Amino acid sequence: GGEPGGAGGSNRPAAFPKPGAIPTGKHFKQLGTSACARDGARNERASRLHSPGPRPASRNPSPAPTLEEDPASPPEPAGEVRQHTAEDYTLPQEEQERLTKDLSWDKTLLWPVDGGKIIIDFYGYYGHTGIDIGANTGTQIYAAADGVVVYATNYSLWPYGKSVIIDHGDGARTRYAHCAEVYVEPGDIVNRGELIAIMGRTGNTSNTALCFELRIDGEPLDPTEYISTP
Repeated sequence: GGEPGGAGGSNRPAAFPKPGAIPTGKHFKQLGTSACARDGARNERASRLHSPGPRPASRNPSPAPTLEEDPASPPEPAGEVRQHTAEDYTLPQEEQERLTKDLSWDKTLLWPVDGGKIIIDFYGYYGHTGIDIGANTGTQIYAAADGVVVYATNYSLWPYGKSVIIDHGDGARTRYAHCAEVYVEPGDIVNRGELIAIMGRTGNTSNTALCFELRIDGEPLDPTEYISTP
């Protein structure tokens, strides 16, 4: 309950691909290189390591993991034992309030992947809190709406792996999970269609897929009811 258009999805925007269908160029003509080209600084972040720490001098993106390898986070340095938690990668509450207080969400979302198709929908199984979008490893992931990054990690934490959460205002947040690499940090201000990560299979997943969630005031809703053309 609570989703506009109801469980049947009869009010889904015509431009949104049906589950299992691949979006066409006319639906998402503003995605692809044009989306990430609007902010060159975001592309520079492709040179980050998969774990927190000093960044390499090179600005060349690190190669995307293949389907055969497990892109797990590197081990802690010898002699150091540390338990990473989600709190380590979450923007402090006072900063969240300061940066998001003037945000206003227009109740629309952009299809967050360059191509791809839905492989598990919102009602796919009991307890599913988003949609799973399948595409190749390394496929670009975009911010679905303007907002502030309140959580981002290149350390693979269970169950979401390397992931991002963006606050869009009015209680709305989107999550982008199981990424191969994340290009944003907590506190970053992002625009709709901006490159934020690439697809992978980190965390609790057996396939290369993006788990895309929408929550409003903490309640998970079917994001396809809000997706529109760019």
